[in-house]
Amino acid sequence: MLTAHCSLFVVCSILSAMINHTRKFRILAAGIVFIILFSFSCSQNNPNINEGYIGLCYYAESGTIEGRYYVFITPSDDDGMEDIDEMIISHKKEGLRWRLSASDWVLINTDGKTWIGTHSISMPDREALPRGVFTVELIDKAGMTGSMQLTFDVRGAAHPFPKFSIEDRRYSIQSEYPAHYFICYDRSGAFLRTVKIENAEGTLSSLSLPRDCESLALWAESPEIFLSALTERTGIR
Repeated sequence: MLTAHCSLFVVCSILSAMINHTRKFRILAAGIVFIILFSFSCSQNNPNINEGYIGLCYYAESGTIEGRYYVFITPSDDDGMEDIDEMIISHKKEGLRWRLSASDWVLINTDGKTWIGTHSISMPDREALPRGVFTVELIDKAGMTGSMQLTFDVRGAAHPFPKFSIEDRRYSIQSEYPAHYFICYDRSGAFLRTVKIENAEGTLSSLSLPRDCESLALWAESPEIFLSALTERTGIR
């Protein structure tokens, strides 16, 4: 009888060991599968920068004029645009660094290309912006990177800051820049459309302004050297 009890105890012990072993095996297998799936879900490709440019825009704000760089690039990532986590713009010589997340950069789709970037690279306390070589770096969610160098070396303003006025539904532009656009805004100040201006003077009715346009700003540009100026808004009603 003791033997039977012992035999039963041994069988139960073996079964228990097998069950525990099976559980451990399943847990181990599940862990391995999770690691494999996690590895495949993480980015395995570096982000790339296909094209890029840097330019300088002078802004009129509250009676003062401030220069800011605008930087835009066309990124690509085999894991999808949503895999790109950060864009860092740096100037190695001056030890400067600007970090942008997806919520910070501007996204523009034009001519079948997606551009991301910013209009707001500035210096603290209105210090002069550095010239020379800038590095733009993309970082994806796995920490993989892609980079491009951009150079801006224009010294000083190419032209005096432009002016424009509106009176009796007529506009007048004073500017030495070669290209001009009106930036159209609605009553709340939201951007509506950009309208190219061919003549320094004319009537507003001759332009293709949006019906709900309430104010205009003048964008003057020297596109060949990536230099521009943006005036403050002026009401048209």
